[in-house]
Amino acid sequence: MWNKLFDTAVGKLTVLSVLRMLGNEYLAVEKRLPLALIALVDGVLCPSNKDLKLTPRYVEMLSDVESFLVYPWGRDSFLTTVPRFLPSLVVAPGENPLQVMRDRLSQKTTVCYGFPLALQLFVFDAVPLLLEKIPDAGNTATFIDSLGACSSPSTILTVNEIVAVEEDPDVSLFSLFFKYSGCKNTVKLNGYGFCG
Repeated sequence: MWNKLFDTAVGKLTVLSVLRMLGNEYLAVEKRLPLALIALVDGVLCPSNKDLKLTPRYVEMLSDVESFLVYPWGRDSFLTTVPRFLPSLVVAPGENPLQVMRDRLSQKTTVCYGFPLALQLFVFDAVPLLLEKIPDAGNTATFIDSLGACSSPSTILTVNEIVAVEEDPDVSLFSLFFKYSGCKNTVKLNGYGFCG
């Protein structure tokens, strides 16, 4: 499949290259859907490196578009994202895996592959008070509406704001498991929601 889509060796292309190809009005029609799908998967759902290089296995999966579309990308994305927030499976002798994880997560910056946006949205849904700390939270404009919106990264929540929410006596937490499982009677106990 790689040779049908690209005129270059495996490993040389990135999502940006694919997006440029898609911008070419002379690109063959039969290449457009596979290229858009690989850009979506390798660029948003399951990125595996900082340069957004294409994953040859995913490109080969495009030989059967129907199977590609029903593949459990959500599970792959989850399995790519979550390990960053868990203790390492392998640590040096004598090291505490939990301390290694704490040190990694306490860095000023960190890399997280997969789809961390899903985790952010999950937290905002579980802890609504966090939304009140975001400046101009009601503004739902996207980079399509305002091209300058993505010109520079911005921090929407500081550590101090998160800690303030954690310490707020009125913070309300509830289990999203119950929310999405159809639980009708949620009981609040010590600020936590339980299915009753």
